[in-house]
Amino acid sequence: MALLVRNPAARIPLWLAHACEELRVFGEFTTVTARIETLPESKEGLLGKILDRLLKEDATGYLKKAVCLIAISRNGLPEKYMPRLLGESSEPASQFFCAEVRRHLKTFTRNSGDYMQRYVFSHAAIGKIVREKLCEDGDTARRYHALLAEFYERESSSESQPEYAFHLLHSGQREKLVNFLKSRRSPHIQQSQRQRTLQEVRCHVIARQDFARSQPAYLCIFCCGTITMMATLSHSCIVCGMCVPKGFGKPAYLCHVHRHIDWTGMLTCFHCNKVQPTTPPERAPKPAQLCQQCSVRDTCCKLCLV
Repeated sequence: MALLVRNPAARIPLWLAHACEELRVFGEFTTVTARIETLPESKEGLLGKILDRLLKEDATGYLKKAVCLIAISRNGLPEKYMPRLLGESSEPASQFFCAEVRRHLKTFTRNSGDYMQRYVFSHAAIGKIVREKLCEDGDTARRYHALLAEFYERESSSESQPEYAFHLLHSGQREKLVNFLKSRRSPHIQQSQRQRTLQEVRCHVIARQDFARSQPAYLCIFCCGTITMMATLSHSCIVCGMCVPKGFGKPAYLCHVHRHIDWTGMLTCFHCNKVQPTTPPERAPKPAQLCQQCSVRDTCCKLCLV
């Protein structure tokens, strides 16, 4: 014990807990002293060493996939989905292999106590180590995000919709994400999450009335009648699609990058990109608007889909 607590990292509770657990599962008691002396002097080093050991001892071949999915998940990995997520194609993993994976995961994870049991890492440092060692390549992380997005799309339950939107965003499927969030297929997405997610794909260039090269966005009379989630497009925010009460909307602007070509006596519709005449006045395009939340940042209203 004295040798263990002399390690500089012994003052860190996370390091001490995992070090004791490693010594507990270490089978050769005659060499336990040498084992203590080889323990890394940082929590990152110890967690990385434990992860390497678990992956080496894994006989199922599913543990790496499981920890990576937990690491890139939004709020943990639902336990009931584990067999289907770990399996190949439409064939779920066997219960025996899932039990082995759960046994290995006990070292690093805990079950959350909400209505759905989820695997989450017991400490943020564990997730950081997993991402650095196994998901350091951006393409690898996007591949796992795409896998979860595809799974939650098939699941199509109320609790899966927020997860689906999250993984679409991080897998780079922006066009599919925007179409989902601005359609009636996403009734279980909270409005705050919907707006935060759409701000992630929105152009970040400042665009407002007092900027010389900013251009107001317009909607043609045909697109004004397009039905969104709650109202017609003329009465909706052109970014998030939510209904804007009369008098509460703010004008939408395009930045110098996304502005349309200026045509004499003509305006380009923001929604359909068709050029429409400004005469007669009753058929002229109408100014597009933003809701109070989407107008806070004074940025271009264009959603960047690539």
